[in-house]
Amino acid sequence: MTRTGGSRYFRIREGTHRSRVITIRGFPMRVSTNRSLRPITLVLAVLLGLLTLVAPAPPGNAAAPYTLSASGLAFRAVPFDVQATQHITLTNKTGAAASFSVRFADYPENEAFWVETGVDTVSGATCLTGSTTADGWDIDLAAGRACDITVIFGPVGPGAYAGTLEVDTAPTATYRKDVTLTAIVTQPLGWTPKAWEFGDLTVTGPAVTKTITMKNTSGQKIEFFMSYEPPAEGPPIGNSYETAYAGGTCWDSDELKYHGVLETNATCTAELTLAPNVAGNLDFDFTAIARRYTDNNSSEWMSTQAVPVHVNGVLPTFTVPEQVSFGSVAHGVPTAYKDIKVKNTSPVAQRIGVRFSDDNESVIEQHGTCIFGVAPGKTCTIQVRITPYEGGDLVITMTTFLRKPDNSEWAGTAKDTKLLLTAKYGSKSVGPGNLNFGKIDVGYSLLKVVTVKNTGKGNELIHIDTSSMPFGLSLIDGTSRCDVGVARPVAPGETCFLYVLAEPSVVGEVAGSIGVTEVDLANNEIPGSRRTVKIKMEAVNATFTVAPTDIDFGFLGVGFTRTKTVTVTNTSASPIDFNFSFSSSGSGMFTYLTATPSGTSPCSPGAAIKPNKKCTIEVKFAPGEVTTETGQLTIWPYNQTWRSTVVNVKGVGLVQD
Repeated sequence: MTRTGGSRYFRIREGTHRSRVITIRGFPMRVSTNRSLRPITLVLAVLLGLLTLVAPAPPGNAAAPYTLSASGLAFRAVPFDVQATQHITLTNKTGAAASFSVRFADYPENEAFWVETGVDTVSGATCLTGSTTADGWDIDLAAGRACDITVIFGPVGPGAYAGTLEVDTAPTATYRKDVTLTAIVTQPLGWTPKAWEFGDLTVTGPAVTKTITMKNTSGQKIEFFMSYEPPAEGPPIGNSYETAYAGGTCWDSDELKYHGVLETNATCTAELTLAPNVAGNLDFDFTAIARRYTDNNSSEWMSTQAVPVHVNGVLPTFTVPEQVSFGSVAHGVPTAYKDIKVKNTSPVAQRIGVRFSDDNESVIEQHGTCIFGVAPGKTCTIQVRITPYEGGDLVITMTTFLRKPDNSEWAGTAKDTKLLLTAKYGSKSVGPGNLNFGKIDVGYSLLKVVTVKNTGKGNELIHIDTSSMPFGLSLIDGTSRCDVGVARPVAPGETCFLYVLAEPSVVGEVAGSIGVTEVDLANNEIPGSRRTVKIKMEAVNATFTVAPTDIDFGFLGVGFTRTKTVTVTNTSASPIDFNFSFSSSGSGMFTYLTATPSGTSPCSPGAAIKPNKKCTIEVKFAPGEVTTETGQLTIWPYNQTWRSTVVNVKGVGLVQD
């Protein structure tokens, strides 16, 4: 921090209620507020958490035990640093000797008022005795006698003051009256304007000087000191400003501080020159103490109003385009140079820095005039050329920033410019783009094929991404597969295939995709090259009907044969292979119930029955003896035996006459 004609500063800090300590850098001094010379002290009227008890007023026809000469004392405009005195008289109206009490309702919150003494208006003897800060004072008066109470106001600073003096009978409080106390102390110093308003100041910009006029408004000759007070959470002034110094006629070059003596209504000027070196709110205050001027320096120092200094440090500014398009170029071919203009919009010459994002495989070349600095309001040029080594639509970020005098980057000044470029890669066709398997029965499988063709003029490395392929689908082997575990080279005009098999094992709807991308030699996906094949499938349980579900051959003579047909209908959305088994209560050569596929569409394994189509099974009964035989025909889809339907069969063989 540079300070021309620097200064010493002072601070005021609170001590006990008996004194204040003023520290003027290098000159500590004590300011007395001790009332020990006064015979009485203030009385605490209300303690935290307690209520003041007020006795009820006597009946309207009862005689008042005392009278007061006034219900309030107004000290009005008291000159700065001057004690003022007023009196109030209490007259005994009881007709006999009596005691009364006096206390302050708001002690110790308000120490500006105190009772100095009380004397009998006839004898001149002291009538006010016995004092503690908690209990107040006692007044003993003969019948008809009066006590003149002296109340003193001693300001501790400028402003408005108020207090309450409580008067009551003693020792029992039965007739309380409040005496209101008010006072106004004028500010000893006036300022025009009321603050140093610097507004926005550019960091490292030229220093700015502001002047205010200070006037003695106290009505008497005064002496004053001033010092700065940075915000409690703010940085030290020396860390915030490149330049900060004071001057003017209020400035005491011998004391190196704002210090002086002003006659009544006299003025002086205070100059402040600032140049911030950091950005942000840099407000601080100049605080002042003053005292009535005396030859022996016996007057007490008092604090006065602070003079705020309002400063907002702002960073230097510049403009640069938000984006620049480089058009389209072939992979590995440099673009033409583009001129990117940067304008210095700050009041100070600036040096411009530039950097580029490193998350790309392009080669970037840049040069121009900005490195040499640019004057206020002037423009410099950054020339950029890009050679892409990756494909697709590229966005490269160019960051422009200001440099500090030490050539480091100035935090907070960076601006990004998007450099847009399309790097052409080989083209390809992928189809179909959507594979909708629809509803498929659990246990059934369905194959679909995707064709990938290189329609460009150069070789392409095709990579298949199956990370989003749904559960229940897989890629299987086939002729000229695209998915060979590694990226596959595909020559111009060449075609490869994806064989997608849907083979659900659980019920439910699934969706996903297969990604077809191009990659570079390092197996990095080329941006913009991805083509997506969407896949959707709903797996359902196979449904079918069987009729009839009960067969009764009734009575049949030995040596005769009777047949019945069982019809199975596929009510699913997919073809179904039906299987069946037949069991009989007969055994070996004595089994006379049988079941076999029959008809034009027999139900046999491997014979897929289309949706809404039927197959048939022939059940035969040919008894060879007198017997009753039962059987069960069990039918199920695919290999899902747990989803079987049972047809009960019964027949009775007998000998016919």
